[in-house]
Amino acid sequence: ATGLFAVGNGRDGINASTLSTQIRGNVISGNMRHGMDIGGDSNTIAGNFIGTNANGTEAVQNGLNGISSYSNNSTIGGFTAADRNIIVAAQAGVSLSSSTNTRVSGNYIGTDVTGSQVLASGNPIGISMFGHPAASSITIGGGEPGAGNVINVGTVGNGIAVHIQHTGGSGNKVQ
Repeated sequence: ATGLFAVGNGRDGINASTLSTQIRGNVISGNMRHGMDIGGDSNTIAGNFIGTNANGTEAVQNGLNGISSYSNNSTIGGFTAADRNIIVAAQAGVSLSSSTNTRVSGNYIGTDVTGSQVLASGNPIGISMFGHPAASSITIGGGEPGAGNVINVGTVGNGIAVHIQHTGGSGNKVQ
């Protein structure tokens, strides 16, 4: 009830293939698989604590990705602190598989709620774009105030902040 300890599900925290859904203001931590597994179109994922406690000060990781998305025309995060997702994951903070026209901005990945303390424990990847067909027209960050993501993949291992795999995708931007 306090959101400070793991009471996870045996699979995903949230699993949805929906249209125009907002997932906002949740604590989604300690699940066996993904914090969120999201499909469909035009979804907004903002203001969540994913893989942390309710204060965003301690890691309570999900077993796989923080957000696993194959959603199109969607937004993950935003330009304000209220829209920012705090994400700590065992594998990728945000995994975009075959997504198109999606924006990932303003999130803190692998850090606490202040963006200054590392919570990643060997997070291998901050943001991953891949798939068949490959992720296309993805914007990571942006030029607007507050659009940049803060990504820390830990101090151990071969961490990658942004991983773009499969060259079939096009129109992707990392700013």
